[in-house]
Amino acid sequence: MSFTDWQGMVIIVSVLGAFGFVWARIFGKAGYPRWWAVLMFVPLLNLFWVGRLFTKAGYSAWWALTIFVPLLNIGMILNLAFSEWPPHPELR
Repeated sequence: MSFTDWQGMVIIVSVLGAFGFVWARIFGKAGYPRWWAVLMFVPLLNLFWVGRLFTKAGYSAWWALTIFVPLLNIGMILNLAFSEWPPHPELR
């Protein structure tokens, strides 16, 4: 990784850490256990990784939002499973 990649990673981790801290405080003030705030990040993390998977398969990362739509998510998973990877022959 170059220096700019590390800068971007530090910024992303810092923003996510600050957001997580604030989110945990909000959950605490609302009367919920603070560790429940961690559970809110699991779908967002899945959305990020599925978006990267779709990008690698040649689709737009926005298709990752289909993981939240019942039945459509199964169709997209089957599409990814049985489509040819990568879509560009020069990348093989």
